[in-house]
Amino acid sequence: MDNTLTTAHINLSQILKAREDRAEKQKSLLGQFQGSLICFTVNMPGSLKRSIVSKTIFLEGLRTIIKTNEELGVVPLYQETKNLISGPEAYIVVPKEALALKKSLTLIENSHHLGRLFDIDVMAQDGTPISRRDIGQAPRKCLICDQSAHNCARSQSHPLSDLMLKIDEIMDTFRTLPERPFI
Repeated sequence: MDNTLTTAHINLSQILKAREDRAEKQKSLLGQFQGSLICFTVNMPGSLKRSIVSKTIFLEGLRTIIKTNEELGVVPLYQETKNLISGPEAYIVVPKEALALKKSLTLIENSHHLGRLFDIDVMAQDGTPISRRDIGQAPRKCLICDQSAHNCARSQSHPLSDLMLKIDEIMDTFRTLPERPFI
């Protein structure tokens, strides 16, 4: 991943283009390799997707995903990171069944101190995304309230300033953890 960091605000058309590009990349990787695909990004509200905060969250999440795969004895077939204006992204193809992989990675999202800020998607070899529901997990909750994160984001239930304050609180607590364990 590029170690330089420039910040820039992103507009809706750039966000939509990044999603389209990500979908194309996912399709291409699943066509090239026999395995399940992990696509990792950061849940960062607002128009500033690439910052010191998002980079810190991303690097910690990537470190934890790699460590979890190592503990499971899973050796990646392919791994790539990108530092885009839409935020950092990682693509990892592994020879592991997608449902089992999603269960392992959802544990990270549920237990790591920064896990709520991780967006770890898993796709099966045929391109089917594996959802939290597919493994018996409830949808993610909003950072601020107990409602669905998806619904709050769609309806813009909370001011961006409140969401960013919550992320700052999460980061401040994370920085004070003695060994920064992920469980």
